[in-house]
Amino acid sequence: MRNLDYISEYQRLKEQGFPFNESLDFSLAIGKSDEIETHFKLCCIEMNRPVKEPKMHLYSTFSEHGRAGGEYLLSLLNCDENAASHAVYLLASDRFRSAYGLSPNEKETVLKETVRLAESIDHFVRRRSIIVIGWIGTANEIALLNRHLLTDEDALCRAWSASSFLQMASREREALQINTKDRLIECLKTEQDVFVKGVAVEAIAEVWGVSFGLRPSAVEDRNQKAVDRAAKKALLYLEQRN
Repeated sequence: MRNLDYISEYQRLKEQGFPFNESLDFSLAIGKSDEIETHFKLCCIEMNRPVKEPKMHLYSTFSEHGRAGGEYLLSLLNCDENAASHAVYLLASDRFRSAYGLSPNEKETVLKETVRLAESIDHFVRRRSIIVIGWIGTANEIALLNRHLLTDEDALCRAWSASSFLQMASREREALQINTKDRLIECLKTEQDVFVKGVAVEAIAEVWGVSFGLRPSAVEDRNQKAVDRAAKKALLYLEQRN
């Protein structure tokens, strides 16, 4: 397919609700094509659409472009915020890192750009950036996540900050235990959003390797009673630690 054909075909599939087999064929075809820019534009469209709307998850095959795809994404850094936030999201994803293999210098560049984007006034950009920090961040970014956890006006930015602690636990467990305890205590005491509080409990459970009897489904469903019950246990646990 040529550039225009991919765009037209995407629109046709969208109008049909993205039938599975055709959408899979499309996603594989564009991933194996040389239409990297078109693929990226369609990835941006997909990632900007509401979560509950049908999608074909085109970002899952962007890694098929290999090094050429990586070089294209790297060229988008320090440019338009929206495009750059999508680029770091793709570059930092497990699938793409496995296929492309970011060098230490490239990973440092991506992380530096992600930290910059985490200060955007656009909450969608901040959300993606905070998620990426969870994937590739280091102990140096804990203070940034602590700040967003407690002060970001967007509830999902606060939730993804706690989730990033969870994602980083296998890499930075000791640093997280030292530098997040007081902030998480404050979060459990003051946070009004049940989803944010639930994710914070999940993060504490992962970072400290304990269980508070909170099921992921209760967090997703915003089950106030279940989250509050687990939060009380998590708060007591943290306050009893030296």
